[in-house]
Amino acid sequence: MHREPLVAATTFVVTFWLVVVTILGVLHGQVKPTDLLSVTYWGIPLAAPAGGVVGGIAISILSIYLHRHYTFESLRPHSQGGMGTNMGRVPIILEPLPSSKKRIGYDVLRVPAAMANVIIKRPELPDDFLDIWYKRYEKSYPAHAALMQRLERVLMQHAHYPATHVQDGPRNHGGRSLVEHSLLVSMLMEWNAPAFKYPVDPSRPHLPLLDPNYEFNPVDPLIAIAGMAHDIGKIEAYEFAKEDPEKLKPPVGSRIDHDKIGARVLARMDEFWELPDDDREVLQLTCAYYHTPHAMPMGSPKTVRSDRLHAMTELLIKWDSEGSALENNQGPEVADQYPVRAETPLAEASTKPVKPKKAKGGDRGRTEPTAGELVKATDNTTPTIAVGNAKSNAGQQILLWDVIRSVLIEPGRINGKDTRRNMGWKFTFPHLGGRTLIFLVEDSFTKMVAARGDLEGEMEGKFSGPTVDPLTRRILRTCFEEGALFLDYEDARTRSPEMLVYSLRLYMPSRYFVNEKTRKEVNAPGNRGDYKSLASVLVLEATATVLPELLKLPDNNRVPHIHHFRVGSAGRRGRPRKDTGSVVGSSTGDAATTTDMPADTGGWAIPSLDDIESGERELPDEESAAEDAGERGDEGDSGRVIASRAVVPRAATPGVDPSLMGSFALAPAPAQAAVPAQPKRKAISPTMLAQVARAAAKREQGVAAATRPDQVIIHATHPRVVEELGLANMGYRDIDALLDDIRAGEVADTDLIEYEGKPLIRVRTPNQTA
Repeated sequence: MHREPLVAATTFVVTFWLVVVTILGVLHGQVKPTDLLSVTYWGIPLAAPAGGVVGGIAISILSIYLHRHYTFESLRPHSQGGMGTNMGRVPIILEPLPSSKKRIGYDVLRVPAAMANVIIKRPELPDDFLDIWYKRYEKSYPAHAALMQRLERVLMQHAHYPATHVQDGPRNHGGRSLVEHSLLVSMLMEWNAPAFKYPVDPSRPHLPLLDPNYEFNPVDPLIAIAGMAHDIGKIEAYEFAKEDPEKLKPPVGSRIDHDKIGARVLARMDEFWELPDDDREVLQLTCAYYHTPHAMPMGSPKTVRSDRLHAMTELLIKWDSEGSALENNQGPEVADQYPVRAETPLAEASTKPVKPKKAKGGDRGRTEPTAGELVKATDNTTPTIAVGNAKSNAGQQILLWDVIRSVLIEPGRINGKDTRRNMGWKFTFPHLGGRTLIFLVEDSFTKMVAARGDLEGEMEGKFSGPTVDPLTRRILRTCFEEGALFLDYEDARTRSPEMLVYSLRLYMPSRYFVNEKTRKEVNAPGNRGDYKSLASVLVLEATATVLPELLKLPDNNRVPHIHHFRVGSAGRRGRPRKDTGSVVGSSTGDAATTTDMPADTGGWAIPSLDDIESGERELPDEESAAEDAGERGDEGDSGRVIASRAVVPRAATPGVDPSLMGSFALAPAPAQAAVPAQPKRKAISPTMLAQVARAAAKREQGVAAATRPDQVIIHATHPRVVEELGLANMGYRDIDALLDDIRAGEVADTDLIEYEGKPLIRVRTPNQTA
């Protein structure tokens, strides 16, 4: 059947009857023909229909738009709880646990802190545990701090829940609440982490490590979070009587899998999914399997998924058990020996993550001397802040940070033209999203902080070699806890913050960047021209909230580029991920690139053989390099500086100051006990040494490099150099014996060179020496 369009049909009907009514009015004398020419005659009767038409059209258009908008919105891709869809929302059935508007207060912290102090034995009640934790991690790990705050609010919402459904007997946790037990375990884990080692007992059977050099990180932010979250599944696992629908009375039973339930409860928190992938896996599996570690998922039948995962689980098992024993043996009166705080308010939580107060004087009742009280004037211009006079570690950290800031923001210290005052450089990297980094010469900066903070007694002057100076460690720790330490170079986040010292190169911007004006892309490593080297630097990051004063400084006239970690694999906490890229020093525009050094070299790159040429000159020492790089008129005055040709020295003479040996010399060899005389050993031939070194280079273990046919380089300090070269089969019990033969000239066509403090063996083939 033919259907007329709606608008045309409506117009026709209205017009037809309007004409008919008008004609009838004229014929009956009710309408004069002259009235037909009046606007009023037509406007009044047509106003209401016209308004209705316009309103109807508007309502129709709006309803169609809203219907389509919400329909398309419901079909958009969506992600929640670690899952994603290509069309439509993720069908989440269970909602997150309800949260309180209050966070944990001192009245709740009092008893767990007193029980923990039975083991920790601190002179004062350590009920500022959460304040110190947030102070340490909130800036560097905001996602972890947000999750900790969510756990606080969830536990406070269920503050009346007991730690166990067992009411009587020796295993009732002493009648403690769930929030008190969670706090106790979290405190014990956090405070005992520095003394924890994994494997706990290497002499006993244990799971093999993925990384033989793995060291447990005692400042992992997941330690305290795992303690807080380990029993959160009990909130849903408890069973209550039918006549108690509000769940206000003690539970009458519990499901046996509260640990697995706890892992699922974590997965329903939005904050949980803001953590990095590795942290999510470690936290969830630790909470899910700490009661049944034998069922922990494995990477393969014989390998673990993560060394960090099993170490964290062992730590949780130990202190959950110790904490339960404490609760069963100690009553709440253990807190009576400590004075009660004058005020114990529960801080109101906002919709945003709670920003904990800085642990300064007056913070939640704890008092520390202010910086003004500890300043003693040493001269008219440079005050010294006595960091050691603070009563607690937290107070000393605050004062040390004040010292560090005072040095950094002092005019002329960063990008200064006076080389006698300058100790670092500021540079903003457009190709890294505009991040601003501060590069500090370790030697100069640490000595200045020591003098300004009255800390000379903590400084040992170890600014080179495989170790880090104790005061530098403390400075790095403070910068890390203040959120100022740069953590996005290679696997820096898996290393201890106290070991993040680097070797640095300074390039001319015209050679470093593809376009010096835009600075969006960088040239390949081989096309960056000459550079100056620094053996040991610290790298900080300036943001709008941390060291904002430094953002206003102009960029240095040379581009600082992190070359590698100074301390190699020291401090590394786990095997670096395959997709981990280098942020500073990436060779492309915005994408981070992976490092080109072998994973097993401990973060240390063997120089290419093209770098070691006969015309090379020795590297300048750190101080002169810093002065040269700080000058403004030094363009084009530096040659290609690659490596030192200084021969590796023998054991130092007793009584000689090691510092006189230079920044790039080996540390003095320790005195060794006398050993029985060995029979005369025939030195290895250079041909044989070259053959075994080339074979090792093909295995790409970082022991040797053979990129040219006329010579091969051997990394003498590699931990597997003896095994990879088979030196034991040639009569060498260790690498030192081979080095002695080379120094004595008994191995022809072979010499020792030194590259940034590390000894290398260069073996030349006969066709080069002929």
